[in-house]
Amino acid sequence: MVLPLSFPPSSSDIGPLTRQPKEPKEDSMKVRINKQCMGDRNCNKLCPEVFEYDEDQLLAIVKFDVIPEQYHELVRRAARECVPQAIEIEE
Repeated sequence: MVLPLSFPPSSSDIGPLTRQPKEPKEDSMKVRINKQCMGDRNCNKLCPEVFEYDEDQLLAIVKFDVIPEQYHELVRRAARECVPQAIEIEE
């Protein structure tokens, strides 16, 4: 049996043409370094996958907009161990 094709296909044939906005994950984490950073590199030593040391500015920077889940605990530990409390976490 051959079904007739209709052109252009209807939206019910191909689904929605626009992408639906993604819901933010409940477990998403964002991190920033505030002005209290002393540049002691402790966060970079603890979690170099997330924190990078900027040699020009002599302070830490965060490599991601949203922290990958596998680094969440290390980032929390880095924030706890940061003496000037320069690591701010948004969850």
